[in-house]
Amino acid sequence: LADGVPGAVIQWRVTDDGRQEVAFVGNRLPEIAGIGTSDLYSGLHAFEQVQLAEDVDAVRRARQQAVATQQNYAVEYRVMHPGRGMRWLREEAVSHPVAGCIAAFTVHISDVTQQRKEAGELRRAKEEAETATRAKSVFLATMSHEIRTPMTGISGMIEVLGRTVLDADQRQPGRPRLDGCA
Repeated sequence: LADGVPGAVIQWRVTDDGRQEVAFVGNRLPEIAGIGTSDLYSGLHAFEQVQLAEDVDAVRRARQQAVATQQNYAVEYRVMHPGRGMRWLREEAVSHPVAGCIAAFTVHISDVTQQRKEAGELRRAKEEAETATRAKSVFLATMSHEIRTPMTGISGMIEVLGRTVLDADQRQPGRPRLDGCA
């Protein structure tokens, strides 16, 4: 059943005497996380060998908090997969009671690298669109000012001319004055 799930499934628990045990490791873990199933049976600390150092403490805190509260948890972290490079993993755990244990969890681990990449691209595209919108607004405000200022002058001149007494030649603005050209 666990091998049919996209991602990897593990079960881990903390016994009444405080020992951490991994009770089950699905076969897809090496593909997802780059860590062998037998390595993980020695304990969750085996994950720390492939996790990026800056993510280790956050993952430990999430797991410790879950043990203390016997609550579900979810945490995302990066691993250096030996065959696939840096990968983002999401670990989602459901707490359930197990006799002789302080806490027990069934965990689903999925590779969210592509989702992270797409979210980053979407964020960058949004920022670029917002920058373009700001530039457009500045351009339109500037152009509006640049057009409005001369138009105000033209409008004023038309009003002044409208109050001026014109001779016959001035009343015919469309007629060209060619008599001065030779």
